[in-house]
Amino acid sequence: MTATQTPMHTPLQSKTIRIITIPITLAIIGLLLSGCESSRYYYQVAEGHIKIMAAREPIQDLIVSGELPTKEITQLKRVMELRSYADTELQLPVGNHYSEYVDLKRPHVVWNVIAAPEFSMTPQKWCFPIAGCVNYKGYFSKASAEEYAAQLDDNNLDTYVGGVAAYSTLGWFDDPVLNTFLFRGDASLAGLLFHELSHKLLYIKGDSVFNESFATTVEIEGLTRWLKTLSRDELLAKHLIRKKRHQQFIDLILKHRKRRITLYNSAINDTQKRLKKHEVIEALREEYQQLKEHTWHGYSGYDKWFEGPLNNAQLSTIATYNALVSGLQGLLEQNNHNLSAFYQQCKELIELDKKARHAYLKNISTKHKLKP
Repeated sequence: MTATQTPMHTPLQSKTIRIITIPITLAIIGLLLSGCESSRYYYQVAEGHIKIMAAREPIQDLIVSGELPTKEITQLKRVMELRSYADTELQLPVGNHYSEYVDLKRPHVVWNVIAAPEFSMTPQKWCFPIAGCVNYKGYFSKASAEEYAAQLDDNNLDTYVGGVAAYSTLGWFDDPVLNTFLFRGDASLAGLLFHELSHKLLYIKGDSVFNESFATTVEIEGLTRWLKTLSRDELLAKHLIRKKRHQQFIDLILKHRKRRITLYNSAINDTQKRLKKHEVIEALREEYQQLKEHTWHGYSGYDKWFEGPLNNAQLSTIATYNALVSGLQGLLEQNNHNLSAFYQQCKELIELDKKARHAYLKNISTKHKLKP
């Protein structure tokens, strides 16, 4: 049940999974915890993050120096433009975030491990100081992530390992731009920066679904607005097509997630469930092919994602990032797309417990979908 998969990136899903790192001071505290496993984990978090922070270089200095290739300079200038837009137009707390650059000389900054029981769509949680409980565990080494996933697999868990392009320290540090996401297209780069900056505006400890859905909602809204300001109408048109495809992809995954929940809650024995589970996985692959060939006319942008095991852990990554997006978009519409009012209402949701918060947004989602 173990699989290593690099998540597919699109402008609207600029990453499938990300890690919220533990601040270095807390990582050091973690070294004092009992148990060798805890110490090793916190040590690799501290070491990996310190190396990145130590390698930062101011983007403006790099631009002025002229020592970097033209393509790199062009992308760094685009980052500075996007930072300004996020600050003035999206009212996001930019500060000094993404004003520095680090070339990691590798394709991913971290690798996340996701796990779920064989017959459950509820992913395993790991709890940390400040970040609270999240649905993933991140490693700065791919080998370490795969080793940990193998341990979980031995315990009969579905596991999924995905390379990650970016992460947020929730304002504890000035996050740098990384080579792992610098060279993507303009829309994808913009979406990622807007998403990560959203975490610094609002983060509810222990509620990964809300946090990621909120950031995804701001990402989509910000990207749509930014593209409208450009004179490149073709880029906006492509974005709208991708947005429609991405929603169809999400709808497909969430439909199959519900199908599995029904299966796992049924009264049949585990052997039968295991057989049926294999059947629904194959059915998902087949439905994707139908969607790809007949609706998307051969568009293959999600092929890499569907090369994965499509197990419970992999499907949970989509639920985490999108489960409450529809409700939050409905809330945004209720506020006439006024971001200040929208942000304020979202902050007020902190007063609700997780169950009530999710129920409130799901109710808005239902009304939003029924709206003519």
